[in-house]
Amino acid sequence: MLDLAHCKLSENECVLKDNSVLIWNSPKENQRCNYIKLDTFKGTMYDKWFLNNDNTFSLSFTKPETITDCEKEYVKSDQLYVIKMVQYEFHNSLLVKQLKD
Repeated sequence: MLDLAHCKLSENECVLKDNSVLIWNSPKENQRCNYIKLDTFKGTMYDKWFLNNDNTFSLSFTKPETITDCEKEYVKSDQLYVIKMVQYEFHNSLLVKQLKD
């Protein structure tokens, strides 16, 4: 097994103990992230779930978990999809306002 502990991903190459050189392409920024953008859905947030406008996609948030990925804040749904924290907070604030009215 190769010892790569001294190698840095950002340098794109590494000299090994036997003086051979390992060369690679650095991953693109979005390849370093655990989540990538799937799509944009317009819809409505109801209490603890989201339903898109054409009723073909829904997410539930019974135990929303806040995570950070690629320096951005997200909320994870029960289905393991994530949405931006800002969008989640916006939809929740609208829901709270509707309940008060």
